[in-house]
Amino acid sequence: MVFRKLQRSTSSSVRLAGCVLCLCVGLASPAAAQDSGGEPAQPVEQTEEAQTAEASDAEASQSEASSSDASEQEASEQEASNGEASDGEEDAEASNSESAEAEGGLAQAEKDFQEAYRRYSEEMSDYQGTVDSIVEAEYNQRIAKINRVYDRKIDNLEAVERQRRKEAIAAFEEYLRRYPDTPGYTPDALFRLAELYFEKANDDYLVADENYQSELALYEAGKRADPPKLPERDYSKTMSLFTQLITDWPDYEQADGAYYLLAYTKLQDAQDDEARQLLTELVQNYPDSRFVPEAWIRIGEYWFAYAEGPEALAKAKNAYEQAMQYPDSKFYDKALYKLAWTYYRMDDFKKAIGEFKRLVKFSDEQKQKTGRSGSVLRAEAVQYIAVSLAEEDWDLDGAVDMGFGLDRVKKYLSGDEPYEREVLVQFVDYMFENNRYAVAAETINYALSKYPRHRDNPQLHEKLILALIRDGRRDASFAERRNLLAYYGPESDWYEFQERVGHEDAVRHADNLVKDNLIQSATWFHEEAQKLKNEAVVRQDTQMLALAREKYAKAASAYEDFLARYPNDKDLYQWNFYYAECLYYSEQYVPAYEQYRVVRELDISDNKYQEKAAFNAIKSIEFKMRELAQRGEIPAKAVPGGGVEDARQAAQQQESASASAQQAGEGNDQKRVIEPEAMPAMLGKYITAMDRYVVLGLENESDPDLDLKFAFQAGKLFYDFKDYDTARERFNWIVDNYPENELAYLAGSLILETYRQEQDYTKLAAAAERLSEVIKGEQAQAIKEEVRQFKLGAMFKSAEQLFANKQYEKAAKEYQRVVNNAPDHEYAPKALNNAAVAYENIGKYESAMKLYERVYNDYPQNPLAGYALYRVAVNSERFFDFDKAVQSYTLFYDKYEGQNPQELTDMGFIIADKRQNALRSASVLTENLQRYERAAKLYEQYVRAYPSAEDSAGAQWRALKSWQKAGEPRKMMKAISTYRREFGGSADKNAKVLEAMMMVAEHYEDSGDERKATKWYEDIVEEFKKRSPEGDPASAYYAANARFLLAEESFQDWKAIEIKGSMKRQGRLLKKKIEVQKEVAKEFQEVWSYGSLEWTLASTFRIGSLYQAFAESLYNVPIPFEEGTEEFDIYRMQLDDMVIPLEDKAIQYYEQTIAKAREEKVVNEWTKKTLEELNKFMPDKYPLYKEERREVAKRARTGTSFMSADAYEASTTEPSGSALDEGSDSSGANGAAGEQGDDS
Repeated sequence: MVFRKLQRSTSSSVRLAGCVLCLCVGLASPAAAQDSGGEPAQPVEQTEEAQTAEASDAEASQSEASSSDASEQEASEQEASNGEASDGEEDAEASNSESAEAEGGLAQAEKDFQEAYRRYSEEMSDYQGTVDSIVEAEYNQRIAKINRVYDRKIDNLEAVERQRRKEAIAAFEEYLRRYPDTPGYTPDALFRLAELYFEKANDDYLVADENYQSELALYEAGKRADPPKLPERDYSKTMSLFTQLITDWPDYEQADGAYYLLAYTKLQDAQDDEARQLLTELVQNYPDSRFVPEAWIRIGEYWFAYAEGPEALAKAKNAYEQAMQYPDSKFYDKALYKLAWTYYRMDDFKKAIGEFKRLVKFSDEQKQKTGRSGSVLRAEAVQYIAVSLAEEDWDLDGAVDMGFGLDRVKKYLSGDEPYEREVLVQFVDYMFENNRYAVAAETINYALSKYPRHRDNPQLHEKLILALIRDGRRDASFAERRNLLAYYGPESDWYEFQERVGHEDAVRHADNLVKDNLIQSATWFHEEAQKLKNEAVVRQDTQMLALAREKYAKAASAYEDFLARYPNDKDLYQWNFYYAECLYYSEQYVPAYEQYRVVRELDISDNKYQEKAAFNAIKSIEFKMRELAQRGEIPAKAVPGGGVEDARQAAQQQESASASAQQAGEGNDQKRVIEPEAMPAMLGKYITAMDRYVVLGLENESDPDLDLKFAFQAGKLFYDFKDYDTARERFNWIVDNYPENELAYLAGSLILETYRQEQDYTKLAAAAERLSEVIKGEQAQAIKEEVRQFKLGAMFKSAEQLFANKQYEKAAKEYQRVVNNAPDHEYAPKALNNAAVAYENIGKYESAMKLYERVYNDYPQNPLAGYALYRVAVNSERFFDFDKAVQSYTLFYDKYEGQNPQELTDMGFIIADKRQNALRSASVLTENLQRYERAAKLYEQYVRAYPSAEDSAGAQWRALKSWQKAGEPRKMMKAISTYRREFGGSADKNAKVLEAMMMVAEHYEDSGDERKATKWYEDIVEEFKKRSPEGDPASAYYAANARFLLAEESFQDWKAIEIKGSMKRQGRLLKKKIEVQKEVAKEFQEVWSYGSLEWTLASTFRIGSLYQAFAESLYNVPIPFEEGTEEFDIYRMQLDDMVIPLEDKAIQYYEQTIAKAREEKVVNEWTKKTLEELNKFMPDKYPLYKEERREVAKRARTGTSFMSADAYEASTTEPSGSALDEGSDSSGANGAAGEQGDDS
């Protein structure tokens, strides 16, 4: 607020009388405008830089427009206001004193702030936020105090200023009333008075705007009902006075300034036409005025922005050229810029580029001369050089120009100007915006080769990689990623040059770029490998799985390179884990174990991969040991597996052996010493890996007891290798720490078994006594059962509370504990179900599915069994186990119906709705599995069960399509009949009905029953006429297809007519062939009326074929004269003369076909056939690419026509042209006529 008021107070009382209204391109003077409200409406868009430049030009215009009689005016005004001069001076002195004091306070506050910030940041960095807030508060208090001082003084100055302006206006008006016709004084008075009214209009606007802002704040706060009205400036008095001045005093020495300033106020008042007229009069009447260059600019702006049509642009161009006649003017660069813009709007891109380049060169030359920026419009000029080069259609023919792209860029950018790289970079940006990634990549390569040491090349190279990716060239993009190290690494020329010239930031960026792309290369191979692996698992494709392993190996190699080069990266642990994963899935198990071990042991606060790394380290050794066991390098018992089950068997044996063991102990205390067997070294790593999992206290999401299982497995291995002391030590740890777990019981059984093997029955008895405290007697069992029930209830309640608090993972584990401890409890089904729901809520669908399966399998009579079965189906579908999904959906539909249990109703699970969903899903999934016969039956079952469903028509359609794919034509036709009967009456099913009829016709065609096929084609045409669908290209496609195929039959019949026999017979046959040709051509022309582009092209091609076939048949006519006779030669020449017009007609139709195809950018079977035929006639004009080229003999016209001209013309059928050139629909079935291409 202080600084805004300081700006407003710049007009002193002395300045009031002598202030001169000033104007520049787009801006009023700061003194007149007073704040942002003084800016006039701009005739064209300009950048902030351009507006800033114009603001500086405004000051120059203001000084030029000022009156040379300022001293006289000040004297007059001084006399008019001498009563208050002394008071104003005292106020000014007081204001200056207090302002100086306030400014000193501000400077001191800023100094204190900086010093406090420095001191506290050095001494108490841990409390930086607190220090900042304290110092900032003190600083803000001082600013507020200074603002209060300035506000009070500025308000006083403004009041004085307004009063003196009012008095000055009154004095000038009184002077004009008394002396309306005094030469030398009256026009000056008019000029000064107009200025004062201009200043008053601005001041009034500012006051009104402040009031508007206050009222607007009240409105936004809800304290005012209606929004306030926006204030407006009123320049009417100013305009009236300037008009009077130029009318009554045309020879006034500052008349040109009056014209100019009047034009400005007209512009402010949106009177653009009047303003242009005034400016035109200025340049005509005052050609030597200093305002002429700027006036021409404004005239050009008028025609450029407000008028329309090419004439207006031509006038704008002329005005800018007039302004450029003043090269020393401050507006020269603006004129040059706007002239270039005008050429651009006139689509004269060559001249636009030339003028924009002139502006850039002019700006650079000025900067070189002065050391300052030559023109603020330089950046936009560079931008529009690129924009012009990026225009694809300079010749406005609707197609991309032949020279578009890098060829055009090289033509207009020689590579020798310093600004040209800027243009290239912007051109690349526009190519990105227009999805021209191939052109962008080509241009970037050119720029990189042209400017190999530019500091910003790494950024440009990033765009090259992105362009290649978006252009679908991923392999090329990753090749570029690998090249980045060679381009910008420490060994590169670019890197050495940047270090030598001190571009440290560029070097840092390049290093980051190389680093990022190294890791991106690794992650890309990693992601591709994951996709392949997942798909291979679904498809059970071993070859795809092998390819996935190769990708994993490449990713592992890339990760290894990255970790070697950047060992201190902040995400080291993540990349290390990914490295281990890729080694693991590429079956490099020992290196994978080592890298998993590194991740497992990382000492960081949030090692989110620790559990998985520890687990996979164990699995890596397992796989390696299996390999070694298969090769016979280690014993089979070292291979993990079956540990818990073996323990259960040992426990059962222990029960039967306990009595005999006690008897043996009574009479035989001979102990056996059992020596431990040697364990393979790999087994030691395996046990250590499991120990680390347990010691680190890791938890597995899907198996809460995994750590206990590992501990048990480790002990079991020592047991298997007869190291009983170590095994017992480990088993006792399990018993002590997990006394209620089954594995504790099994561990105890194996402890007893070790003593039995050693025949140490004393220790066996002691161990049994100790273990009996875990499971001992009926009384203990009863107490245990009571505690068990209490714990179960508490656990269930705890799980419910966790679920309610959305701690779903913990809730799931707690629910599973309930079931694991009491699988036969009444809470068990609900607990399993709730645990599954909890896992679904956090996206662990596989875990959820396993639990739902337990509900359905273990508790089939529970109401939740149906819900669980449905969720099994849903989650199987999520995990792409479609067979299981179909089986579960079908089973659910068949088994569950009838009344909805209240428990399911409370859950929002309505069996009737879910049965419908299940049957629908089973149908779709079965079709996706390509079991088409089963899918068709399911779809038909769905239609029968839910005939009124919105998607029943779609289901019936998919049923008939499935019967078709299943190779069951009779069932397909029956399904089609049902579809037409039940759903075909709706207008939106027109296309589907016709498509279905076409399927029947094609069936008969394929089976060789041409009669029935023809009948169906005719029915399709009639059905289309009956339905008369308008604006339905899909329906028209099938009708046009059928009509074409009917015409095709006629075409084949016509081709069968052979011209042979005697001369008389040949004449009759020729006449017949001509007459039938007309009819066949008309049949093909009827296809055009359907507006289907594909079949219009096909029929037009076929008409061409008609003429070509006719010509070929004439070549083959047997000549009824002996070869070598004069009659033979004459007859042959007459036939040739008939052939050539026919071939010309064929070419005419072929060229129409290919022209329309190219216009619509369509490539299909018919366009290819057309090109092949045209190539036979004109190989140079219509070459074949990537296909065998055929030579076509040149033809010559000789002799006379066999028929008269009139007869021949009557025999030909002209193409109407309308089917291809007008009204032809580019849509075929489903709106597509063929492949889209740049050229057909």
